[in-house]
Amino acid sequence: RLILKHLNLKKAIIAIEDNKPECISKLQQLTADDPTIEVKALPAKYPKGAEKVTIFETTGRTVMEGQLPADAGVIVMNVTSLAKLNEFVRTGMPLVEKTLTIDGGAVAEPKNIIAPIGAEIKDMIAFCGGYKKPAKKIFMGGPMMGIVVVNDEFPLLKNNNAIIAFDEVQAKADQETACIRCGRCVRACPYNLAPAALDHAYHHEDLEALEKLKVNLCMECGCCAFACPAKRHLVMYNRMGKKILRDSKN
Repeated sequence: RLILKHLNLKKAIIAIEDNKPECISKLQQLTADDPTIEVKALPAKYPKGAEKVTIFETTGRTVMEGQLPADAGVIVMNVTSLAKLNEFVRTGMPLVEKTLTIDGGAVAEPKNIIAPIGAEIKDMIAFCGGYKKPAKKIFMGGPMMGIVVVNDEFPLLKNNNAIIAFDEVQAKADQETACIRCGRCVRACPYNLAPAALDHAYHHEDLEALEKLKVNLCMECGCCAFACPAKRHLVMYNRMGKKILRDSKN
């Protein structure tokens, strides 16, 4: 309601995955008398929380390549931002802490914690009982879209919702084999991109094909790599494809 008021918007949509029926019911009760707020249930299917996917599922609008949500007449805010905005308006306290998940095979006591922004990863893991096994790979973020960090001295950032510390078994990467052109990556992609073709274009440094195949639309959700029976590192290739395309234009 604060956002509707101060940004002079006509409607707000609260999107919730349909595996949370109690939450949906409660918010529908709270907003029943307010026609400016709609509570919409979305299928609980990854990556429904991705910005452009959420926009399409809730409004039917498409954010085109190079556009921001505002260009489609939409503002997307996650639940944490909304809660902190309300807290700021009431108390004047800015965002100084995060609720996040600490998990992974190397962590002794995985749990959800509240930590100050800037806290080092090693201190948060120590709060969770420390390491029960050597950490071979540490992610900031989840296992699908998380970014690997080189050590546990990195600080907690405002946009980080999880720290995952993999043990040796979890961190072991599958051996890549040749693409068999099965099409599973295409079926898995939320944006209907062609990851196998992008893989080929990247390895042949075909900048024209990378641009034509819309590599910059890739949100690096990991669905293609997860679905690939050849264990191709498709997300990494798309990320590198974006880089060489960007470098060629600078």
